Amino acid sequence: MDFKIFKSQEKKILIAGILLAVIFLYIEIAFILGPQLRALSAKALKLHQVGSRLSEYKKNFVSLKELQAQADASEAKNVGIEKNIFSDNDIPFILDTISQQASATGVKIMQMKPAAEALLSSEKPQEAAGNLKFSPLPFSLQLSGAYHRLGEFINRLENNPFISIISMTMGASSSESSRQLASVEISVYVNKK
Repeated sequence: MDFKIFKSQEKKILIAGILLAVIFLYIEIAFILGPQLRALSAKALKLHQVGSRLSEYKKNFVSLKELQAQADASEAKNVGIEKNIFSDNDIPFILDTISQQASATGVKIMQMKPAAEALLSSEKPQEAAGNLKFSPLPFSLQLSGAYHRLGEFINRLENNPFISIISMTMGASSSESSRQLASVEISVYVNKK
């Protein structure tokens, strides 16, 4: 037997096998793996974009929650303010509210009356937020109570944004040294309907 022929034929088979393997790898890479890799890189890019958008949405969601909390707090604050708004025909309610504040602080109201000229006033209402128009309605109060109790009563009145203290005079009571007499002029801003 001729080993030369055998070796040469082995070489040919080996070379043909290597060529077939290279051709197979080229076809595999060019037509199967290549498109898969391109598709994977496109998906990776889309996934990165989705991740970026998701983090942006999370930031916006946090901002939205903060805005919602601020809106809720503002609405809750406005609900409290709405309870303090008086109408120009609510004079008995205004007097009752002031009387309740005095009673809660231990102050005795000796006299309370709206100023007569305010009821007949043709003063132009002041513009406020929305469709509400406010006009001052002055009241005169004669009070009696302990010094700190009078201070607490005045503080409660001033905590209402629609009541302001115009003037106040105080003096000691002639009958009781622990009690003070006070004359207070206030303005209650009423909604003119």
